[in-house]
Amino acid sequence: SLGFMGAAEFVGNAVLRSSYLALVLYALVRVVDGAIFLALRLRPLNLLAIVRQHRSKFRKRLQGLNRVLAVLIWIVASLEIVSQRTKVWDILLAATEAGFKIGAFHLTVGNAISFIITLWLARQLSRLIEVVLQEDVYPHLELSEGVPYAITTTAHYTVLVVGFILAISAAGIDMTRFTILAGAFSVGLGFGLQNILNNFVSGLILLFERPIKLGDFVQLDGVNGKVERIGIRASVVRTATNAEIVVPNSKLISDKFTNWTLSNRHRGIEILVTVG
Repeated sequence: SLGFMGAAEFVGNAVLRSSYLALVLYALVRVVDGAIFLALRLRPLNLLAIVRQHRSKFRKRLQGLNRVLAVLIWIVASLEIVSQRTKVWDILLAATEAGFKIGAFHLTVGNAISFIITLWLARQLSRLIEVVLQEDVYPHLELSEGVPYAITTTAHYTVLVVGFILAISAAGIDMTRFTILAGAFSVGLGFGLQNILNNFVSGLILLFERPIKLGDFVQLDGVNGKVERIGIRASVVRTATNAEIVVPNSKLISDKFTNWTLSNRHRGIEILVTVG
């Protein structure tokens, strides 16, 4: 019976300590939530347009992160109370090291998780940079029409490419083998995907040389319309009948077309007048 009493005392003590810790963390969470609420309404954060326009979204995400951190702290501390933290940590490490091997390629669960998390972070960073540029940078700069779109698009794809390279490295893939694979892939581009590569390069030329910009009225192959989007592979022109025409970028570079609003939006029209 002494053994049962010792076990009951150990379990009861652990439950009480864990409950007390949960109450303390709950109080801290409430305090931090209040601090987040005040920080988003006071300077210097309140000076940012992105904070003023998306204050509720920032508050919800930061408070959600606050709760996740509190739960993780409670779990780790509770495991430490019952002297199981090291064992659980060893089990988790063993699970992340599990995987499969094909030849020289070895992929583990931990590497796959690192790859996914890195790509997700790159995507979130790209979206954050886009919003910051549009709401806090461009309004204070005098940029020509079309330049903000070019900068935003370039920054978006740059962050994604860098994020993909970091994700490959985080996954434990040898970058030397990846370089060899990229070389073979480039040869395949040269032979089988010339049209796609041509449109991609043409899209970059359109973004930086800017023979057309968003909102321009163009005439191409007898079709008149407004430029709605300039993508990496193709651009979209909306006609007066609200039809969307997808034009490959290489066509806008190699073919002749009319841009009615390239330098200004004033243009002359011809009116035929007949006299007796």
